[in-house]
Amino acid sequence: MLCLCYNVPRGSAREIFNDVTVFDLITDDITSFESQFPHCNFIICGDFNSIGGVKPDYVKNKSMHLNDLMPDKYTKDLPLPIQNQDKVVNTN
Repeated sequence: MLCLCYNVPRGSAREIFNDVTVFDLITDDITSFESQFPHCNFIICGDFNSIGGVKPDYVKNKSMHLNDLMPDKYTKDLPLPIQNQDKVVNTN
């Protein structure tokens, strides 16, 4: 199941219209869909309005957790240094 989302940035004028976080909504939706479609896989994508400063924009050590899922010829990703001059990190 393909799930699309938009996370309103913290401090946005639209933030006052949200009673719960987008992450709570996604969790509730996945729980609901799993009960209706027990063998369904999910892909969640969209604009999460993340500001990561110089933090990595990938999952560190992901191959440790995915070794059984990756094809035999899988080549690990090589991390590239972040070139962002903005050091700000948000809490979304």
